[in-house]
Amino acid sequence: MSLVTGGQALILIGGPGTGKTARLDDAAAEAGGLVLRASGHRLETDIPFAGLHQLLRPVLDRADVLPARQRAALGVLTGDGGPDRLLLGIAVLTLLSELGPVLLVVDDLQWLDPDSLRVLTFVARRLDGEPVALLGASHQAHFGLPRLEVGPPADVAVAVPELTAAELDEQAGQAVRRGAYGTAARLLDRAGGDRRLLRAAELAILGGYPGQGLELLGRVEDPALNGETALRRGQALALTPRRDAALRHLLDAAANLPEPLAGEAMDSAAVVAYYTGRREGVVARSLWARTLTDPASAAGLPDPPSRPDQLIAHATMAWLLDETSLAVAGFERAADLAELPDVLRCAAGWAYLESGRWAPARLVAAASARSAADGDLPHTAAAAQTLDATVLALQGDVVQARELATAALAAVTPDASASVIARGRWALGLAATAEGDFETAYDQLRMLFDAAGRPVHYHVTPLAIADLAAAAARTGHPVAHLVDRVTPATRRQRNLVARARALAAPDEAEDLFRTALADSGPWPFEQAATQLDYGEWLRRRGRRADARLPLRSALETFRRLGSRPWAERTVAELRAAGVRAEPAGPTALLELTPQQQVIVELAAKGLSNKEIGERLFLSARTVGSHLYRVFPKLGVTSRAQLRERLAADT
Repeated sequence: MSLVTGGQALILIGGPGTGKTARLDDAAAEAGGLVLRASGHRLETDIPFAGLHQLLRPVLDRADVLPARQRAALGVLTGDGGPDRLLLGIAVLTLLSELGPVLLVVDDLQWLDPDSLRVLTFVARRLDGEPVALLGASHQAHFGLPRLEVGPPADVAVAVPELTAAELDEQAGQAVRRGAYGTAARLLDRAGGDRRLLRAAELAILGGYPGQGLELLGRVEDPALNGETALRRGQALALTPRRDAALRHLLDAAANLPEPLAGEAMDSAAVVAYYTGRREGVVARSLWARTLTDPASAAGLPDPPSRPDQLIAHATMAWLLDETSLAVAGFERAADLAELPDVLRCAAGWAYLESGRWAPARLVAAASARSAADGDLPHTAAAAQTLDATVLALQGDVVQARELATAALAAVTPDASASVIARGRWALGLAATAEGDFETAYDQLRMLFDAAGRPVHYHVTPLAIADLAAAAARTGHPVAHLVDRVTPATRRQRNLVARARALAAPDEAEDLFRTALADSGPWPFEQAATQLDYGEWLRRRGRRADARLPLRSALETFRRLGSRPWAERTVAELRAAGVRAEPAGPTALLELTPQQQVIVELAAKGLSNKEIGERLFLSARTVGSHLYRVFPKLGVTSRAQLRERLAADT
């Protein structure tokens, strides 16, 4: 009986003697294509990528089918190259796809080294449409992969090989160089000693496992290490809902540690301040900390750096300062977002959303949600949900948007995650606006200010002020006093405040609308929303001819973005202004999935299937399959026609 077919993964779960290995042997014998086998061993559990090397060793000489960067990533299996785990995952997937049909058979997964297991999990989650199947056997479930129970679970004692502390240190160093932080942490823990425990905790936190890090820190006894222990404990707690405790530890470390550890502590405290919206006690010494805690004081970014981790930090700062085009360019140059801390992992997604690239924004949200699930990070999961909910609300999928935003709000607390709470309320306000329920929209958006009228988050609240003013204008609620509480710090915020003031004071609106539209930037939806409000204001004052130009421009943008509710409102305004406008349905491009939209965009730019796959962590075969299905939907037969079609749609 065939247990798996191409595009599937299945893990057989059972204790010793339940016939798992025999089933694997039968499946391998029945397979009609290439079979690659590996088996975990307890003596190799702490050797990074040992299992993956065993599995792929017979076909490593065929890696010349891969793009250069992917071939280089495979070098980690033979001791060459640095850590790039995402690129390694896509290299493995691409290689297997090129060699397909392939059956991967892996026995004793419970003994497989964690780094190999993570790569195989990455591959297993992306097998749809690939000529690759994975069949494994283990004593336990792994990362939510499909499983079949073949016997009662067995508790198996782990036999740890005896190695000297020096040997464990050497293996830990090799693991760090390969990016295997979890493995390195376990090796250092086994080696013993407070210094090693402290370093192990740092690596566990870097790998996204705050619980493991806190457990390790709890065993550090040397009082001379109290300062650095406080720093690491604060960084671990920053990844949990215990943000107040995190801030106390980090500020204590910043006050008592020498540089550069003191600066590191304050930079981490600035991240906590962004999460919570509370900046008391944080002394912003670096540009990073100033940008996170007081964007208005952080003008003047340096030139973008070249190192990926520094480039991500630079792009994040650009996003916070509303240098959106610079942020998008930086995020696109940085292939790996894994170093981005917690909620700021979504910064790339917000930059895409704000610049009108909604399909990539949704892909970032999905990737961030998967990362949060692997690391048990509820704040990151909620941040991803609010990002996706916002895009869906703007597109008119209000039911799903409301479900996601509500789930995000239920998962976090205002004290620990004010930034996510504010984003969730904003998404619910947009969903209500999309339905024409302006009273509910006002109620949700009003909660971005507290009862005394203070912004609940210093960065998010100013960005939503115009949407609040729009809802207030349609329901008769006073809003000018709230607009006055927002001090715009960037060109984008000045535009939004000008639009909000125009909506709050209709008798003085024309100059304010013109101000908001005169200094437009790379924020297409916001500009179109201002044009819609301006056109509506003109039309209601009997200036129907003047209203047509901003309304036509707004409609073009809303249709291009796929913002159906706002497009329908604009059509209604145009008809009231004497223009016959038909409510066009979504273009064929917008009917594609977010992933297909991004593939089409990259293909139109001239990227090859392999280059697209490398960018999106797909195999070239999968990219080709998507394009094969997409071309007829778009009415094209070549990439040249694809470029022309996209130009016509946008």
